Amino acid sequence: MMMHCLRIVVLLLASYGSLSAQPHSLQTFTTNNSALQENTIRTLATAPDSALWVGTENGLSTLKNGNWAAIDTFLNLQIRAIAFDSSGYAWVGTFLHGLWVQTDTGWINYLPSNSDLPADHVRTIAFCPNGDAWIGTVGGAVMISNGVWQVYQTTNTNWIGSNIGASYCSPTNEIWLGGVNNGLMHQVDTGWVIYHASSSNLPDNTILDLQGKPNGDIVLAMPTGGIAIFDGNQGWIVYNTLSSFSPSNSINRIAVGNNGKLYFASVDKGLVVFEGGFDWFNISTAERPDTSGTYLPDNDMLTVLQDPNGIIWASIFNQGLMRIEFLDTLSGIASTNLAATALYPNPAQDFIVIETLSPNLTITIIDVLGTEVYNTATNAPKTKVPLGNLPKGTYMVMLQSGGATTAQRLIKY
Repeated sequence: MMMHCLRIVVLLLASYGSLSAQPHSLQTFTTNNSALQENTIRTLATAPDSALWVGTENGLSTLKNGNWAAIDTFLNLQIRAIAFDSSGYAWVGTFLHGLWVQTDTGWINYLPSNSDLPADHVRTIAFCPNGDAWIGTVGGAVMISNGVWQVYQTTNTNWIGSNIGASYCSPTNEIWLGGVNNGLMHQVDTGWVIYHASSSNLPDNTILDLQGKPNGDIVLAMPTGGIAIFDGNQGWIVYNTLSSFSPSNSINRIAVGNNGKLYFASVDKGLVVFEGGFDWFNISTAERPDTSGTYLPDNDMLTVLQDPNGIIWASIFNQGLMRIEFLDTLSGIASTNLAATALYPNPAQDFIVIETLSPNLTITIIDVLGTEVYNTATNAPKTKVPLGNLPKGTYMVMLQSGGATTAQRLIKY
């Protein structure tokens, strides 16, 4: 039993290195084995019928129940944004070919020449619960409400610039727009509140994606500033390589997971996953020859989405679409919980304290190479474990009592 658990813990520990991640399965779709029109994918969306819509540099494809299909209307068009309105119709933003809106009879193409669309390069689309649509372009944004178009640009607002890279509408119909070189814009009753690096804790004035967490916080993705979480008032938390265990400062897109985790498409470290607290890991390329199929072909990730079934879909520049399903890393460890067990502090520097009501407790610490670096047995309800002789790094603490086993990651700093 102990050796079986050790093998699982070693696998789990290895998953937290900067070059690998939690055990997962990975399947790659390209133009060779699917109906993808091109291998560079800029945007993903899940339709109301659970179909996956995939926007490429050369058209739009769908995947439903394992069946691929291409939408001929968008052949040779560069897709930049996909969203679905409350009636289930698709809205598609393109590069140089404007906005396309699905109807019962086909598609309507809106351009600056036949509508109030500010530019023919549509970068982002967001819907509010009240039905309002916000379209972000390189030349400004337009709100479409009950068929009425309202354009917002530097000419009629206090915006610093009109190039819009991201949009998010909250459950209370509050709109947030992320600018390219012009910060974060929030519409209020009196106009627009502007958050800029020169006047706030915003670390980067270019925002490539905006998403909302269930608690109301706004998550921002930036090309040089990393990740920021904003509470909508004055509270900013910035995650980058200097302030956290995040492996990347360059983020393209965000997916707020069904499980509370955050998934980030990074430019240089592949898929970055934030589980909360100090828990970060990433899936990236292998630094050593690998034939397992669990590493990415490249680290330049463009977009990411989690579908209703918990599957992660992500794209790599010029490498197609990745389907990533995380496995239960502790499935081989006895599921019987230890009675009232606690481990603290974590991260720790000099020691940890383990409290438990379980008798005959065995405490084992294992390093990332799978080497046992500490082992003791105790009947005490509280045990202080010294860490002073251990190098800084990531460890796994295994606790065993009778037939019950649990494991917890430990960071020594």
